[in-house]
Formats: sequence, structure tokens, C-alpha cells
Amino acid sequence: MKQAKLIIFLGISVMGLLSSCSERDTNMMIDLTGEWEFRAVQDKSWRPAEVPGTVHTDLLELGDIQNPHFRLNDQEMQWVGETDWEYRKSFTATQELLDQESIELCFDGLDTYATVFFNGDTVLSANNMHRRWRIDIKR
Repeated sequence: MKQAKLIIFLGISVMGLLSSCSERDTNMMIDLTGEWEFRAVQDKSWRPAEVPGTVHTDLLELGDIQNPHFRLNDQEMQWVGETDWEYRKSFTATQELLDQESIELCFDGLDTYATVFFNGDTVLSANNMHRRWRIDIKR
């Protein structure tokens, strides 16, 4: 099985909690759902993506694949699951966020095998889609 990668390019920025992890008391939260970018690892250009979502829904929205639930279309798109994909999102952190005691990334439903990069550093190697992942990135 190929390993999918989630890449978060943030330069000198940092990230707060995603809204799906709101069961913890937090001083502030930044919702990172919505517009992201994605590409096949071997491609040079990034394309618009929607998170939460899947590579199939992003490719379908862009017209690159047909509806995988219609007739035998799924057989013609096996290449999607055999391709490594990258997703990224960037934003600017406020001083208020930087002043927080801890800053966590929180993920619900990463692909079974996913690697998360934050500002170029690997912060998570996930191996289970059916759990919540939390990473303190304050350091």
C-alpha cells in the first residue's frame, strides 16, 4: 500500500486546534477546514481541494474523474489509490495564538498511512484512520 502524505506548509506560522477537537477547554481555536491545495506527489502544480474531503471528491469536483459510484467507473480509477497525494494549507498566526501556553494540531480521520509535516518538520506518522491525532507543536 502506498503512503499518503498531508503536508502543511506554514513558513513561520503556527496552528491552533481544529474545530473537531473542541471537547478540550481552549482559549482560542482556528478552524483549518475549507480551502486547501493538493497534488499528486510527482506533479509540480497545486490544485484546489476541500477539507474535510477525499482525493476522489477533489478529483471529481475538478472533472478529472467520473462519478466512481456509477456503473463500472470505479474500475477505471484504480490509479487514484495507487498514487501518493499531498495536501497543504497555510495561514498567518496572530500574536494572540503565539502567546498561548500550548498549540496543538488536531486531526480526525487522516488517511490510514499519512505523514504530517509542520514548517518542514515531520510531526506525525499516522497509521490508523479510526482515531483522533493530537500533536503539540508549541516548541
